[in-house]
Parts: sequence; structure tokens; C-alpha cells
Amino acid sequence: KLLGQKRKQIPSLKADVQTQVRVLDNPSIVYFVRKHSAGTFVGLFNMSPNRHEVHLGSLKYLGINNPFDVLTDLPLSTSGETITVEPYGALWLVNND
Repeated sequence: KLLGQKRKQIPSLKADVQTQVRVLDNPSIVYFVRKHSAGTFVGLFNMSPNRHEVHLGSLKYLGINNPFDVLTDLPLSTSGETITVEPYGALWLVNND
């Protein structure tokens, strides 16, 4: 129920918005990118049993400059060059404007 409520808050997740599936520098990390005039959504999924680092440059390339995780309602720290994705973890990222 909570996931459905969060989904309704993100215009990029409306049914009429196209999804691009991307794999960038790490084959264990899959990105679902949805671009809407109200903003970009990046679903980031770790498909492995290991913790992985994702470069902030990859997120910027996909349109996320100031990442905010909708699932946890928390901004992600951008003080380093990477963010950590836990084993089989998921992040729903939008820009924190």
C-alpha cells in the first residue's frame, strides 16, 4: 500500500511515460529511467548478493544531479564520488529540488 502511495507521487511513473532499461559500468546494477516534464526518475536495482558502489557521475549522466531516494524519503549523500547499493537493494531516485 505504501509503495503504491509513493508511486502516485512521482509523475515519471505514470503509465504513459516510457521506460528505458540501462546497464552502465556495472552489470550487477540495472537502471530503469523514466523522463517526464515534471522530472526524471531512476530506479536503481542491485541484482546481486554483493554490495556495490555506483558512481555519482552515472546518475548525473541519467539526469539525477541531487539524488533523493523516494523509498526511504531521504536525500543521498553526495559528499563522495559513489553511493552504496546493498545486496538485492533498490533505490527510487528523483532530483531533490
